[in-house]
Amino acid sequence: MEPRRLVEFVAQAARKVPESLQDTLRPELEYLFANPPPRAITVSYCYTGYTSEPSLEKAILRVEVKGESGFGTHIVKIPFAQRPAFWSQLTPGPVGDCGGRKKPASN
Repeated sequence: MEPRRLVEFVAQAARKVPESLQDTLRPELEYLFANPPPRAITVSYCYTGYTSEPSLEKAILRVEVKGESGFGTHIVKIPFAQRPAFWSQLTPGPVGDCGGRKKPASN
């Protein structure tokens, strides 16, 4: 059995994003969401209105990041021919965005 990866592609994203591109994006997404350290990063959807086939030149992903106190949903727009260009394309969404999940209330 393969060990669980920090970045997982699931559901529609696992089917839509080619394995080779998933392998390229995993370390980039780990780097992007490294602080604070996440428990899990899940790519659940690849938006296809922007492009029919995702690539390093063009893709938009829905990414859910689970942390210590809850999780957030983000939309990540690619390209990133150069790493700084990619980081400037990150558009964080409010917690609960793209799926209606909400961060647990603090006690």
